[in-house]
Amino acid sequence: MPIALITLVDTDRIWFKSRFGLDATQIDRNPGLCASAILSDDIYLVEDAIKDPRTLANPLVAGEFGLRFYAAVPLQVQGYNLGTFCVLDKNPRHFTEAQKEILQNLAEIVIDQMELRLAARKAVYNQNQMLSIFAHDLKNPLSTMVLGAEVIKEGNANDKAQQEICSRMMNSGKKSLKLIDDFLESARRKASEMQFNFNP
Repeated sequence: MPIALITLVDTDRIWFKSRFGLDATQIDRNPGLCASAILSDDIYLVEDAIKDPRTLANPLVAGEFGLRFYAAVPLQVQGYNLGTFCVLDKNPRHFTEAQKEILQNLAEIVIDQMELRLAARKAVYNQNQMLSIFAHDLKNPLSTMVLGAEVIKEGNANDKAQQEICSRMMNSGKKSLKLIDDFLESARRKASEMQFNFNP
């Protein structure tokens, strides 16, 4: 195929996440066939665009570009069709069942990559949230320890007050250590639950 695209369909444009055989990086949504293709759950196939009533008046077909052939598989991630994996030609073509299967397989590779990236972003977001909570929970007891240490250093308190402050500092320190241990144990558990399936 002279043109192959991975497209993402936005509200007002179709942009090309990856492209071969085409210089443009995006087009308006209106003339784009990908906006129609994402409404389907199956391969959207136009073997001869000037004879197909769905595309006959399309500017990409009737205009200077001269599109004749278009085949696309919607890229469905988490139940939403986000774009397409499509191939185009300026000549009409007949698409065999074997070619349809190849196109579907290529689209599934793209979908897998998109889902992996989405899962990685979610994992990073969740980790950052956990670290934020962890840091916040450490801040209070550590602040108590710092303030107590300052009071003892100044030496303006009687022995009973110093003992009380020292006890609070010890309790806060123990609480902080427990939080750290719990956090590390949780991280170890999650790491042991992760499984990798290696396939050729």
